[in-house]
Amino acid sequence: MPGKKFLKMLIVLCLVLFVLGCAQKAQELPEEPGEPFVETGVLDIKSSPAGAQVYVDGELKGDAPVTLYNFPVGRHSVIVKNEGYIDFEKEVTIVVGRTQEVDALLSPVTNVKEPDAPAGKTEEDVPEPQASEPINRIELSNFATYIDFDKMVYTGIRADNSDLFVRRYDSYLDIVTLAPAKLDAVDIPLSEIKKEDCLNAGNGLAQLSSKQTLCVISMEGAYFAASWDKTPAELDWIALE
Repeated sequence: MPGKKFLKMLIVLCLVLFVLGCAQKAQELPEEPGEPFVETGVLDIKSSPAGAQVYVDGELKGDAPVTLYNFPVGRHSVIVKNEGYIDFEKEVTIVVGRTQEVDALLSPVTNVKEPDAPAGKTEEDVPEPQASEPINRIELSNFATYIDFDKMVYTGIRADNSDLFVRRYDSYLDIVTLAPAKLDAVDIPLSEIKKEDCLNAGNGLAQLSSKQTLCVISMEGAYFAASWDKTPAELDWIALE
């Protein structure tokens, strides 16, 4: 009998030691790694005109405007394409928790042309200018136009000597200088403007409404004045001596 009792105690002791050993091994097993944490931000892309195709790192992401959430941080290549327009390309850096905005202003593919006479008008229909200098005309046929006053070139493509960048809207013009040109909008009729009225022009941007006159000091230091009356699609200008 004492032998059987001792045998039972030995078996129970072995079972206890086995269970304790298994529990210790379970505690020592390393935890299974979860999914790696990726720091992200937001990439918000707009285009003008809207609807252009957006490529990020060579992959099509949709038509602008498009917002990409949980986008990996770091540097990325953005290309915006639209038929009839020059591709917009930009390198952006995504910062964790921040929104990186890209406003792609697309320039139309156009050829440089000389200004044409207004359609449907004869010399008898055009009133004689009252200004001391002859009035010339720029046709802003595109939403975005670059203007070189010294060479009198206006086009949708920026040239090295462009003085102004103009965005045309229904009731006003947004105008930005291309340094070192300068500008200023004044409430003086184009027929009465003088060079002295433009000596203080030193702004980098302006919004030009009807009846106002835009003073421009070109990259070469020459003085010009411009305005529009019935429609912002046509910009009258004179050289100031």
